[in-house]
Amino acid sequence: MSQFFDKKPGKAFWYATEGMRGRLFAMYVLIVLANVCGYSEPYFIKLIVDKISASTGSLPFSDLSYLVIFAGIVFIAQEVFYRIGHYIEMVLVIRGFDRVTTRVYETILRRPAAFFEETFSGELGRRVEQIGSGVKYLIESLPWDLAWQFLAIITSIVLLAITNVWLLVAFLAWLVPLAFFQYFFLTKQSKLSERVSDKHANLSGAIVDVLGNTPLVHSFAAHAYESTYYRRFMNEALSAERAERKWGILNKFHQGISIAILPIIFISLGAYLYTKGLMTVGDFVVIAAITPSVTGAVWNFGETIIRVIHNHAGMKSALESLDVDVIHIEEGKSEEIVKDPEIRFSAVSFAYNANKEEVIEDLGFAIKPGEKVGLVGKSGAGKSTVVKLLLRMYDPQKGAITIGNKNVRDFTLAALRNQISFVPQDTALFHRTLFENIQYAKPAASREEVIAASKRAHAHDFIEKFPNGYETKVGERGVKLSGGQRQRIALARAMLKNSPVLVLDEATSALDTESEEVVQKGLEELFKGRTVLAIAHRLSTLRSMDRIIVLDKGKIIEDGSPQELLAKKESVFKTLWEHQKNGFV
Repeated sequence: MSQFFDKKPGKAFWYATEGMRGRLFAMYVLIVLANVCGYSEPYFIKLIVDKISASTGSLPFSDLSYLVIFAGIVFIAQEVFYRIGHYIEMVLVIRGFDRVTTRVYETILRRPAAFFEETFSGELGRRVEQIGSGVKYLIESLPWDLAWQFLAIITSIVLLAITNVWLLVAFLAWLVPLAFFQYFFLTKQSKLSERVSDKHANLSGAIVDVLGNTPLVHSFAAHAYESTYYRRFMNEALSAERAERKWGILNKFHQGISIAILPIIFISLGAYLYTKGLMTVGDFVVIAAITPSVTGAVWNFGETIIRVIHNHAGMKSALESLDVDVIHIEEGKSEEIVKDPEIRFSAVSFAYNANKEEVIEDLGFAIKPGEKVGLVGKSGAGKSTVVKLLLRMYDPQKGAITIGNKNVRDFTLAALRNQISFVPQDTALFHRTLFENIQYAKPAASREEVIAASKRAHAHDFIEKFPNGYETKVGERGVKLSGGQRQRIALARAMLKNSPVLVLDEATSALDTESEEVVQKGLEELFKGRTVLAIAHRLSTLRSMDRIIVLDKGKIIEDGSPQELLAKKESVFKTLWEHQKNGFV
């Protein structure tokens, strides 16, 4: 079975009920028994009516009492069966929903970076919800809905067979073409429902994407533009839903006509058979009782199948969208944490798409244990790609990357990333407390450790100024903090994690001059005894590096100490340095 149940809703349901299938079967049996009890009512009434009709005089109650008592026992049993079945259903729904939703959620979290770069986060949330809700429906609603509808039809067939065979023939002549047309309409609706599910997922993704970037919308006064953008997705969703609902109306029209015809058949045929002495008054009672039952079952059967189609289409669409083909990152088995790591890129080449130009081409360099290396280059030179390859967000098509003479592919992803502290340019924060956001780097860290790391990152003072201090919630994506404050939270995380390898991606870019100076002191302390790879342009960071590597179009064009590169007459790094210096000093 694939990570997403081979994209089959049935397998998702099977997984959800694993370890509980005995109880699931017991629930099905109880549902059947309860409905059989309920649908036996017309037959008991028929027996009583026929007994009364056959009597020439007054009939003592004792002649009917056994029927009344037996009927009472059956109806009480029906209620007991229902209640036990509902209790089992409650247990199954809670456990099944938890099991399948957790599996999908955890699988999504482990998908490679390429998957998330191509998918709306809002769409992912809707997909998880669709799968979980679909499984809940299959457990808690479908058995109850279908059971009484199928049993209504089956019981009707049995009662008609007992009552009068001609009524049974007429009923089957009505039922067969009805089933044929139902299959035709519902097959068409099934395909349209999948399209509706896809379009609604796209709509949800677009809405979340815009709502997550409202400051950008406000800054560009782009409200009208975003309304137009939203309308495009909404129109596609409405168009798909309109097409599906048109077929639904046609199906309901067909059902309605069929339901109107059945009583006419029963009444006319029953009257004819009665005049021929082939039916009793009790038989008419059976017809009167089963007609609304059957017509109700047929009408609701169509509604149930439509709900099944919606849930199946939603689950199928969700599973297919999540199980898209992306380059899978195969994990190694090594849990080793290298104490004095040397980082080495050996003839590494990489392209984000195999058919596109390589972003990194035959790249080779080494960073000695404890060495601090700055990575410099123009936008698009491949600097961030180097970091992504080191963290194994992607794997190179050619060459090898090693840490401590061990290929990064040999580590488990957790072991590899646990020995690297990464401080990105754009700090990601959860809508949780400041304490939780910092502790995220080391979940087992004590409060004292978190505060110590915050002090070294010069974040403690501004945190304490908040009314709730470390218990202050930062808002979605940290919107309540300034850029510099968010960056210092990221530095505090790195200091708390205390990994042997430190990777910085423009880590001080969002700091003001005063904050940068104090953070640099903390960074200098953090650098000690660690292997450092820093993407930077700011002089304050570059001047503390042992070595500078200059990239251009994925290739190394300069490599040396800051002093060596500045001593050259023509040097890209020297030009960058001079530009920075003229604006910095």
